[in-house]
Amino acid sequence: MSNTSRKQAMKLRKTHVGWAIFGFIIIMLLSSLLLSFIACELVIFSVNSKTLAESDAVYYMAKLYNSLDGKESTDVLTKSGRDYFVLDKEGNPLAVNGKDTCEQGSGRPLAINVGVYESDPGFRIYNDSEHKIFIVDDSGGLSVNSKVISNMSELFDIVLTNGEYVEFPYWTSVSVKDGTLFVKTEIRFDTSDALYVAVIVIAAGVLLVLVSAVLLASIIGNFVDRAKMKRLLFMDHISDDHNWVRFLIEGEELLKKRRNKSKKYAVVNLVFVKYRNYVLCHSVEEGEEELRKVYKIIRSRVGKKDLVAHVSTSSFPLLIAYNDEKELRMLIHSIISELEKINKEHKFGFQAGVDLIPASPKKRNIVLLEHHYNNACAARMT
Repeated sequence: MSNTSRKQAMKLRKTHVGWAIFGFIIIMLLSSLLLSFIACELVIFSVNSKTLAESDAVYYMAKLYNSLDGKESTDVLTKSGRDYFVLDKEGNPLAVNGKDTCEQGSGRPLAINVGVYESDPGFRIYNDSEHKIFIVDDSGGLSVNSKVISNMSELFDIVLTNGEYVEFPYWTSVSVKDGTLFVKTEIRFDTSDALYVAVIVIAAGVLLVLVSAVLLASIIGNFVDRAKMKRLLFMDHISDDHNWVRFLIEGEELLKKRRNKSKKYAVVNLVFVKYRNYVLCHSVEEGEEELRKVYKIIRSRVGKKDLVAHVSTSSFPLLIAYNDEKELRMLIHSIISELEKINKEHKFGFQAGVDLIPASPKKRNIVLLEHHYNNACAARMT
C-alpha cells in the first residue's frame, strides 16, 4: 500500500463524530443567544415606543399648562390623573399633586429624543424612588435594574396589584413658562404586549427547533453512512472482520505504541494450501464457509490484542506478541494441527512463514508491516 493510500485510510478510520457534535452544540448555543437577543430587542423596542408615547403625553400637558394662566393651568394638569409637581427656575415648588417620588439626582436627557424634545434642555427622565424595576442608565435610556430583579418579590407585587397589566413608574420633566414640570410617567405592559413578544419568540424558537432537528438528523445520517462505508472499507466480506487494510493500519499503530517497544512480535503468513482445488470440487460457498471456520479458530487461539485478518483468496496474516521462539513455534504448529481437522471428510493442508520483530530499546517510529509480511511470505515459500 502506498503512503498516500495509507494516510487517507488512517484519516478516514480516525474520523469521529465528536467534532460534529461539538459544532452542533456551538451552533445551538449561538442560536439560543440570537433568540435571546431577539427577545431583548423586542422588549427594548416596546419600552422605547412606550417611553416616546409617554413623552408625547407630558409634552401635551406642558403645552396646555403654558396656554393657561393661574389656577386653570394647574387644574388641567390635575385632571390628567397623574402625579406631578412644578418647580420654578430657582427650584422652589409652585404646584404639587400626588406624592413626589422623583429622584432628581438621577435625571438624564432622554436618549431617544426626537423632534420637539431635542430643543428642550429641561426634557429629562428620572428614577422613581419607590419602584426601581426600570432605572435610568447613563445613556439616558431605561434599563432593567438587575439588583431588584434578582429579588423578584417586588415585580410579583406589582403584577398581583394590577392584575392583567403591570406598570413601571419613572418621572419625566419638561420646561414650562415659569420653570420645570415633573410628571410621573409609566411603562405599562399588558397581555397584548406579552402576546406580541411571546408569539415572535415562540415562532423563532419553533424554527430553531426544526432547523436543529434537521441539522442533527443530517449529522447522524452522515455519520451512520460514514460508519457503514468505513466498515465496508476495513471489513473482509468472508470473515466479516479485519481485512488487509485494517490489519496493516492497526498493526503499525500497535507496533508504534511506546508501551509496546519492549515486546517481541511475529508476523505470520498462514496459507490454506490447495484451497482452489477444494472449491473446484465443491463450490465457492462451501469454500468460503471453510475459510470462516479457519478464521474463527485462528482468532480463538491467539491473544485478544493480537491481530488476524483474511487477505487474497486463502491467506491469513497474523501479528502475534510472543516471549519465547519455542512457544511461538508450538503455538503455530498447534493451530495448524487443529485447522487440518476442521472438515471430517477432508484433511486440509496449511503452511506458515514467520518474520520476527525484535524488542526495541526505544519507541518504534518507523514500522513497515507490509515489508515484514512479505518476508514472512518469502519464508513460507522456502
